[in-house]
Amino acid sequence: MVQASTWGPRASPRLEVRWAETHLMPPRRLPDTTPIETGSDAAIEEAPPACAGAKNGVSCGDGTVRRICLAGSCVVSTCGDAFVDFGGGEECDDGNEKAGDGCEPKSCRFSCAEDKGCDDENACTTGEACDLSTHACKAGEPAKKGTPCTLPSGAAGSCNAGSCAPVSCGNGVLELGEECDDGNTVDADGCRRDCTFTCKADADCSDGSVCTGTEKCVLSTHTCAPGTALVCADASACTADTCDAKAGCKSVLVDADGDGFAPQSLGACGLDCNDGDPNAKPGQKAFFGTPHVLGATKSFDWNCDGVVEKEPIAVGYCYYDDAGFCVFKEGFSNTPPACGESKQYATGCNLVGEGCYPVGPLVQMRCR
Repeated sequence: MVQASTWGPRASPRLEVRWAETHLMPPRRLPDTTPIETGSDAAIEEAPPACAGAKNGVSCGDGTVRRICLAGSCVVSTCGDAFVDFGGGEECDDGNEKAGDGCEPKSCRFSCAEDKGCDDENACTTGEACDLSTHACKAGEPAKKGTPCTLPSGAAGSCNAGSCAPVSCGNGVLELGEECDDGNTVDADGCRRDCTFTCKADADCSDGSVCTGTEKCVLSTHTCAPGTALVCADASACTADTCDAKAGCKSVLVDADGDGFAPQSLGACGLDCNDGDPNAKPGQKAFFGTPHVLGATKSFDWNCDGVVEKEPIAVGYCYYDDAGFCVFKEGFSNTPPACGESKQYATGCNLVGEGCYPVGPLVQMRCR
């Protein structure tokens, strides 16, 4: 026996479908049997209807991970995909791995949003700032030389070219206790190697010699200016002109033999015909039997007057006269000999038979 339904007679299939359409019941959803890809393309799903024609950045997927529509595909939103996913918390996305260019890799946050975010924590640079148009930091400028800073060791330092340098003479930075510091070891350029000025007064520049004049200190540069040197030339070729640091100019006669006369080779001021022999000189009164020698030249001109004078020895004679006597005069017979030559000098006349004969020694002729 068939029991009747408590709900009344069974509705026909057509009525059941109509009821479903009338009450707008959703169709039963079949499970997603699309396989999930692995590897580098695992983040991309087959485009569901939600991304067809959708704008880039529209959320998609089942919500387990952040997925967005990009170029019609539903993909996992990642930093570095060159799309700024504001909904996923990104401020920027330039698609590269370069840090500090305005958009940081991995975080997709601006490199900076205000100046204090650009401070490099270096006391020797100043003026770091955030360029709000690019969100990149602008580097600072080196702090003024000598700005106090602290070295990594904790010791005091001073800024030099953007770095903290130890406090010391010679580092090119003017520091406490220094008059100057130019960073080199040249003492005459205004700053000495001990970091004191080259000069602060004229006396600091004096070299102690009157020959170089009076040196001056140029206070604007603390450098020494040379003085005007003494001109010791006396316009005479016969003097050697020198300058003594204490006495000043000195002009000394060129006189190799010390006879008081300069050699004739120096011109009109020179009167000495042989500066290698002190006996050959102007005013010589003595006569000499040998010549003075100057190189290959021999000369009997001992008084340098250009004329050779013989010693005044007379020409004598000795002869028998008509009265039968010897007539005599002291001297050389006939002519005197040449300079340096010897000849009999008659000092007497002897009568022998009917002839007279001179007697006397050989005498050398001396000249000057």
